[in-house]
Amino acid sequence: MARSNPFYSHAKDKADALERALIVKAQGQLALDGALDTAIRFRDLQCAIALLDAGANPNFRDANSVSVLGHAIESKCLEAVRLLLRSGADPDCLTNATTPLALSIYEQQFEMMHELLRAGADVNRIGTIRSTPLHIVVEYERDTDLVRLLLNHGADVNAKDSEGLTPLDVAQRNHDTGIVTMLRKAEGHIKSRGLTTPKQKRAPANCRRTRSQ
Repeated sequence: MARSNPFYSHAKDKADALERALIVKAQGQLALDGALDTAIRFRDLQCAIALLDAGANPNFRDANSVSVLGHAIESKCLEAVRLLLRSGADPDCLTNATTPLALSIYEQQFEMMHELLRAGADVNRIGTIRSTPLHIVVEYERDTDLVRLLLNHGADVNAKDSEGLTPLDVAQRNHDTGIVTMLRKAEGHIKSRGLTTPKQKRAPANCRRTRSQ
């Protein structure tokens, strides 16, 4: 990282972090947002807090369309995810065409899944690839506890992916009898009560701004 950036190394203490944040803030919003992204990628929470307090955008996305929240997930830093969500990060903000919830599953960061769901992440939100989080868990993790978690948060058992397959179809293809039973039970519960499953929502191209520029 270029040494002209005050955040090329971890802050020594809170005062150091605040001083650096003020230096960057004087360079404009883009510099402030970029410094936050750097601090998150380097897991420097002290600097990240100072930058957020100085007005950095928790929904900033870099030139590759990766959000700050996405970098926190990829860095496997649970506390950074919690910090960003507390600071107003959109739990549905796309990161390189993938939702944070889907990314947390791909990265096998299951505590982050819980945090995102608690923050209001849409369990049926899809990115460019039309697989819901439930599809991804059934296909790759094959974990009944994670399936149950998503179902308890309203995951659509009848959602279809880009191949026209539902999570149940995927589970049957994988011969996952436990998950097949669980999904059939959830599907039967919906039908018996005359309920409808939620429609899939495509994630917006741009994230919500929660802080002024």
